[in-house]
Amino acid sequence: MVWSKDLTFQHDAILIVGDDEHEVEISTVFVSAASKVFKVMFSHKFSEGQQLSFL
Repeated sequence: MVWSKDLTFQHDAILIVGDDEHEVEISTVFVSAASKVFKVMFSHKFSEGQQLSFL
């Protein structure tokens, strides 16, 4: 997963998914509210979440 602070306010991260590495712009606030998995993933308590790549 790659994070970018250059995206619009609504989209603050990019998920890279699938074998073709399709990029999907997301709002971490929105997906965190919709999914407990993403909420934990974007928190600092999740060890893999601390290894995210920043642009």
